[in-house]
Amino acid sequence: MIRYAAQKLDTLESAITAGYLNMQNLPYTEAVDELMEGFIEYQAQVYKNGAWTKPTAWDSCKFNFGDDIGERTAYSMFFEELRDIPNMIPSLKETGFYISGSNWISDLIVTPLVLVGLKLAPKRGIRPLGKLMWWAMGKTKPPYLVALKVEAKGQLNGSPAEVHARIAHPDGYELTAIPVVAYLKQYLDGTARKDGVYMMGHIVEPVKLFDDMQKMGVQIIESLDLLPT
Repeated sequence: MIRYAAQKLDTLESAITAGYLNMQNLPYTEAVDELMEGFIEYQAQVYKNGAWTKPTAWDSCKFNFGDDIGERTAYSMFFEELRDIPNMIPSLKETGFYISGSNWISDLIVTPLVLVGLKLAPKRGIRPLGKLMWWAMGKTKPPYLVALKVEAKGQLNGSPAEVHARIAHPDGYELTAIPVVAYLKQYLDGTARKDGVYMMGHIVEPVKLFDDMQKMGVQIIESLDLLPT
């Protein structure tokens, strides 16, 4: 999504991404186990003022996900694929990923218990703590939706500009699978095929990826606005 926003601007200076996860009555699968495994080595660093913060540091922000979801408090969460983005886009001074809170039960009670429990019992705790987290996340209100959004700022034609882009789908599992299928189309036609090992988000052509995801049922909302100088 950061690379998609960069395609819309001449110079990208800031790109903040955030996720909203609110699924109802979905079965517990091994994908939730993988999510819990990610919490074992949880990092929350973000890229600010041209440098990564400490791995143990965390940040929060108010993030507007759109009219249907509204503004939510979101908490920083680091993914390894973010690390090379500033090298790929040298003009970038600020970036990071934030995950929105689900509800007060999950945010204030269950999540702290899960983080502590996984530190104490990283192997045995994955499944029981994962089920506890999944139960708490199910206590949310509509809209039932999984959404990812980027808010980016930079320069366009010599003027300050910002790009907002959101992808969303009511089924989180489909939203996980659709980008992979869209990437495979690029791999097969040679657009995103390179020798060696790469992360998908680093080599895929982002505009074509978004177009193909939309054709497969992903909702995409975006805007590009010039800012007053």
